[in-house]
Amino acid sequence: MPDKHSPSFSVLKQFLLMPKVIGKKVFEKEVVDKIVDEKPQNKDSNFIKSSYSYDKATGNYHLKLETAKKESNLIRFFKIFEKVNFKSFEVFEPKVLAALERVWVDGSTYVHVKQSANIAKNDAFSIGDNVGFVLDSMYGTGITMGKEVVSAYNFFPDICSGVTFGMDIFPTPEAAHLGYYNLPSQKHIDRIVKACGIWEGEWGINGDTTKGRLHFYKEGEYINCKFEIEGRKEPPIDMGISVFGNYFFINRIKGDMKQYYFEFSFLNNKTLIGKHKHSNEIAMFQKIK
Repeated sequence: MPDKHSPSFSVLKQFLLMPKVIGKKVFEKEVVDKIVDEKPQNKDSNFIKSSYSYDKATGNYHLKLETAKKESNLIRFFKIFEKVNFKSFEVFEPKVLAALERVWVDGSTYVHVKQSANIAKNDAFSIGDNVGFVLDSMYGTGITMGKEVVSAYNFFPDICSGVTFGMDIFPTPEAAHLGYYNLPSQKHIDRIVKACGIWEGEWGINGDTTKGRLHFYKEGEYINCKFEIEGRKEPPIDMGISVFGNYFFINRIKGDMKQYYFEFSFLNNKTLIGKHKHSNEIAMFQKIK
């Protein structure tokens, strides 16, 4: 795989090609047993054996990623594999490698502050799309709910030190639509429906708090909310509700909308925690009925 760009990217591609899992019989008979140690003080056989750990449950040897992230070790790995004629490397379709290189080229333009005639917004969308394509192509069949996927970039801090990124992966186009626009799922909507009732609480900081009540109630197809402030004679205030995944906003519909504007999350079925959106005062409400 010739490198068109930089030694660092070459290291990344070598890492991706490294066989991460090798069956016990193949590892012991086709790799270790065929190694001819030329340096008694630094045996290749010991290097290979110490670079993989055996998993009794699966009967496979797994690559120790800490060892594989060093460029000198990667060069040594490939020399050993070549000598024993081991060729079972990770396989990538040309379009996957092309997408990976596209991410590298466009990304390095901004990371290393190079001049570019490109439009940054378009490059950002392209990079995100290509990263998703590469991850799905490489790990898609093995992704399950709650499983963490670690990018190869994490093991090469010298390429881009101090940079962290994340990506949400969804099982269906419908789920991706909800996630992209941060829309509530049916589970989150149902939770708001179950919140109907009276909630008592307070908001403020360092003991300087104001107490009040939230009344969530169902009216036709909608869930509405009224807000009462303890000690004030004004009638209950109509509040709007906006649900966004695991959190929701309530704010005054008429008048000064910023005056009573809260962000809440469910600590449990009986407790809401959050803050006032503009003053950042802490808020907590508990359901009483």
